Amino acid sequence: MTTAAFSLSTVRLNFARAVTLASGLNYTFAGIALIFAPEWFFANIGNYAPYNRHYMGDAGTFTLPVGIALLWAVSDPHRYRIVLWINAGLSVMHALNHLYDDLSAGILGGQTIGLLVMGVATLAVALIQLPQRESHR
Repeated sequence: MTTAAFSLSTVRLNFARAVTLASGLNYTFAGIALIFAPEWFFANIGNYAPYNRHYMGDAGTFTLPVGIALLWAVSDPHRYRIVLWINAGLSVMHALNHLYDDLSAGILGGQTIGLLVMGVATLAVALIQLPQRESHR
């Protein structure tokens, strides 16, 4: 392996780990807040009326395990690439849901822009972790 290839491989791995860690922390903390502090979450992060404690708790029970799985995947993103694909799907759909609401209201908020950036980053991570095919000669 050449130095250039090793450097590119290292950069890809570090990028995958950084994005996976950021997503994992985000989903873990959001899940904890949705389950244990739903009123705080509603007031400070997800202020989409009407408030419904039950749905907030449901969202947290799905979000928290995803966050934990992502934190686990940081150790070896290639090995846990299915988790990266799940993250990419969730992140992109989440961003598109916010974009729909923003465009319906005639605005484009900072939270939506951040979610779009994270969605693109998680999709990039999933794509760079695709298995390398052996060349047949």
